[in-house]
Order: sequence, then structure tokens, then C-alpha cells
Amino acid sequence: MTKVVIADNNNQQNFKNYRLQAGMIASSLEHQTPEQMYNTDPQHPVQGISTMKAFALANAEGQKIYTINQENIATILPKIQASSLVKGDIMSAVSTGKIVTVHEREVSVPGWTGTGYMVIDPNNANEAYLINGGGNGGGF
Repeated sequence: MTKVVIADNNNQQNFKNYRLQAGMIASSLEHQTPEQMYNTDPQHPVQGISTMKAFALANAEGQKIYTINQENIATILPKIQASSLVKGDIMSAVSTGKIVTVHEREVSVPGWTGTGYMVIDPNNANEAYLINGGGNGGGF
């Protein structure tokens, strides 16, 4: 799949803002679509998960949501309660200049407990919306 995005007046900040908003919407659709398709029994509602839903659940629980970069990773990473795989992924991304947004503790929906996190390359606005266990949300 190829996307062509042109910013008005070649404004790179507009381009980056658009990419970020589109990625967040795509991530949200990752949980909303199955919820809408499979919620046929009000007694047993289906819940999906996505990075954006993980952030919403964390926020509703009063969790802090951190933005991690090379300047603050040593201070913030120890505050994150996530699997070693998620922490390793965060360290790898930040070491290559990317910025990671992550909530402080795992969240849960029926059948899944884990962490959602967003990785952004500030140079080109490429992004990835991830949940632990290998699931991916919207991006690129």
C-alpha cells in the first residue's frame, strides 16, 4: 500500500501533524472495528485493544503517560512497569533517536494484559503504534 501525502505550501510541520493525527485514528480503529463487528450480545461485550485504547485505559486509571527521549530515558524508564521485551524495545527505539510515548503500568481488557506504546521518528514523522505481544496499531 502506498500513501502520498503533500503538506500545504510544503509545510513540514503540517505534514508531521497530519501523520500523527492519522496514526492515532488508525490505532483507535484497531480496537473499535472488532468491537463494533462482534458486539452482538449485550451480556458479553467484546473488547478490543490498541495503543490508543491502552492510553485511554491508563489515563482513566490515573496513570502517568510518559514521553521518552535520549535526554530523559535514564530517569523515566525505571518508572515504567512493563515487560523486559517492551523496555528493550523502548531502549532500542530511543537509542536510534526516536521518541516513545508509554503509560506507566500495564492495563487490561478481557483476554489481554499489557502495555501500549507509540514510537515516533521526529525526522520524518514515521510512527508505529504497538502493544506488547507483537500487535501493531496504525502507522506509516
